Amino acid sequence: MCRYQGRRLLEYVLNTLVPQFPNLSDIYLHVQINNDDAVAFYERFGFSKAGTIENYYKRITPSSCFIVSKPVGAHATASPTAAATQ
Repeated sequence: MCRYQGRRLLEYVLNTLVPQFPNLSDIYLHVQINNDDAVAFYERFGFSKAGTIENYYKRITPSSCFIVSKPVGAHATASPTAAATQ
């Protein structure tokens, strides 16, 4: 993946797709527990760890994942990418 492509894709989801679904309250993602870079990336966009699922992945180690979530729409208190631009 090209540098910043993941950021652009997430910004598109948050800024373009989320507003098209006014009843959407949260976005949830799964991140492998040893992927510190991915966790930090999503945290910059306002996501936070909401839990852990043990044995989520069947063919990779470690097999657990974090659930990361972000309130959106009427439940959000700031713009979708405000945290990423600070």
